[in-house]
Amino acid sequence: MRGNKAFLLFEMIAALFVLSVASTIVFSALLTSARKVREFDNTVTARIIAENQLAKLEHSVREGIPTTAGEEIPIASPMGERLRDFEGWGRIEEFRPSVRRVEVVVNWKERRGMKSVKLRSLVAR
Repeated sequence: MRGNKAFLLFEMIAALFVLSVASTIVFSALLTSARKVREFDNTVTARIIAENQLAKLEHSVREGIPTTAGEEIPIASPMGERLRDFEGWGRIEEFRPSVRRVEVVVNWKERRGMKSVKLRSLVAR
């Protein structure tokens, strides 16, 4: 009788150990997945901001709005609190006669350092 109780206790300890290892693995996978989703969301958000800013700068080139060539134009986050972590700049440079290069960079801080999205376009005037 005593041998069965000891064996049952050993089985319960082994089962708890296996359960704790499995739950640690599942929790780690969920945490990694959540981080990747957040990183992807930040990348998509930065890309949308960059595309919008690029379109604004392209429009100003097409309309002939005077800008200082080569100077970095700061980009403010368009939606305030939600996008306060995103910052960047745009630049318009002479590429060839009557062709301008428009470049936009949006930066944000991730857990592992700074990330950025850079978009470029050529615009004929």
